[in-house]
This record gives sequence, C-alpha cells and structure tokens, in this order.
Amino acid sequence: MSKQPEQPEQPGQTEKLESGDRHLLIVGFTTRLITGMTPDPSKLEPPERYKDPAVIERWRKEHTEKLADKLLMQPYSATFETVVIHARGETNTWTYRDPLAKTGYRLPVALSVWHWLKNLWTPCPWPHESPPRWPNGQSPAVLAGFDIRLFTKIMAMECNKPANQPRNRDGSIRNDAQATLPSSFWFGTSVNRDMESIALINDSEFKEIDWPMVLKHHELTDEFKDWQGPHKNAVLDVALAVRLIDANGMIGEFKTEEDIR
Repeated sequence: MSKQPEQPEQPGQTEKLESGDRHLLIVGFTTRLITGMTPDPSKLEPPERYKDPAVIERWRKEHTEKLADKLLMQPYSATFETVVIHARGETNTWTYRDPLAKTGYRLPVALSVWHWLKNLWTPCPWPHESPPRWPNGQSPAVLAGFDIRLFTKIMAMECNKPANQPRNRDGSIRNDAQATLPSSFWFGTSVNRDMESIALINDSEFKEIDWPMVLKHHELTDEFKDWQGPHKNAVLDVALAVRLIDANGMIGEFKTEEDIR
C-alpha cells in the first residue's frame, strides 16, 4: 500500500462508476474526546460508604478515566484524531490539527474525509435517498475496518452538526441536503464489513475468541507484534484488515482486488 501526503482534499482523478462495479475501501481510525464532553470529576458522586477524602479523590480519578475510555468509543463525545483509508490502490491519511494552530489543515477530519470520499467516483456511491437505489440492487462502495459502524456514525454526527454546516452569506445554515452526509452512508446500512464480525470477535456463540488467537491462527503474530488492538494505530489497523479480509476470501468480489493486496 502506497503512502500519500496527509490531508488530501480530492482524489487524484474522479472515476466513473460502471454498472456492476463494486469497490472496497479499508478504513482505520483513532479518536479523541470532544472538549466539554467529559464530566467534571468533582461532580461525580462516590458510593456513600466512602468517607475518606483521599479515597473519594482516587475513586473520582479512576472513574473519570474509565468513563473517558468509553466516551472515546461513541458518537457525540468522540471525534477523529486520525483516519486512514486504503482505496483505489492508495492509502490516504487525515490527522487532527489544532484549529488555533497558525499552519496546517483547518477542516475537521470528518469533513475532510467526506469531501474526499464523495469525489472518488461519479455518480457518488452514497445517494441522498433512503432507502438508496443502487445499480443492480447492491452498493458499489463497501467500507471495511474495525468497528466500521462506529466510524460511519461518528462521520455522520460530525459532518451534520450545526458548527460544520455550510453557511449563507448572512451566517444562517444553508438549507441544502446535498451538503450533508447522506443517510445511505451511515443509517441502517448492512453492506459494510466489520472486522470483528469477520474474525468472529464478540460472537455470542464463540465468547472465548480474542485477537491474539486470531493473529496466531493466521500466522500474523510476529508481523503484527506492534499492534496493540483496534484504534491505537490506524495505519496498522488498515494493514491488518487487508490481511484478514484477504485470508477470509472476501477480496475477489470487488473490482479493486489488484489494488488491495
């Protein structure tokens, strides 16, 4: 997979979608907390049996850290730190930049990613209609990655919140559905491929399967010795997803087979 400059605004060339085409986009991402979404530790009420101020302080600290870990994995409280997408034989990376920084890309990561995605092909694979009417009844673009449903939902909440909406000259929000993220990208869709499902992780029938077991089975333990689990390193997530998708025979159905391996 080739590495391209960060923050691509447009794909190199918009391609025409031919009837029957199916493309696979492999996604990796890390998250960060949105400012103001973490509760004030001083307002967390400890169990009544705790009386010692030092014990209460320690409980509040530990509880806040545990809560922050959960908030990092849900819409509204989390946004993207980094997004990596492998598509059409190229790997592109978007990284959060402090909006107060004097240099660097200013758009939120989610908006940058969507601006890039919607221009990959024409017509756009994610129409502004629900349910979507796709050629041959199937989506021409399929997303794959760890927690891919979470990726699409964070994309939706970030792209469609008021602060990120296009504005008229008078400052009012532009009433233009075409400017928002289509519901076909994220709502009620089952076309995407989640790595946890592919690897049988969190399967209600096989509760003892974990990632070390999966890596060992596919003889990937040494190759991915630096991989610490999903959403720690988006580049490694994408690389591992490619290997697992290939190993499970899920690449051949896509037009981009030669670009993925």
